Amino acid sequence: MINLPSRPCGSRCRPGIGVLLHGSGGFESNIMEIQLTPSLVLTDERAECRYGIPVLVNRQDDATAYGPADIFQAYPSWGLQPAAHTVIRAFRTKQPCPFSDEEVAAVRLFLGQWPDGPQLQ
Repeated sequence: MINLPSRPCGSRCRPGIGVLLHGSGGFESNIMEIQLTPSLVLTDERAECRYGIPVLVNRQDDATAYGPADIFQAYPSWGLQPAAHTVIRAFRTKQPCPFSDEEVAAVRLFLGQWPDGPQLQ
């Protein structure tokens, strides 16, 4: 479990919004999908994920998986930018914050793969 010093969106966060947990057979698999925008999802369900760290998937294109330093264009009005900037922008636009502690931790894990990139405060 990851201990977070504080939640970036304060006490307004509600647990469980946007996380899909799938189970099958005799064991439960915790697959996380965090819906950042209608077409952008952070998920650990992809083969590109390592050690439970999610990747960003853009469902508008061919569902390519991006790491935080990968440059792409999520929407025409957002321009070309690293995926970390896209995640921060999408994360901060959701107010009041609908993300659970686990979702915030997953976003921090994703961003932490690029230590020189933007991070949640």
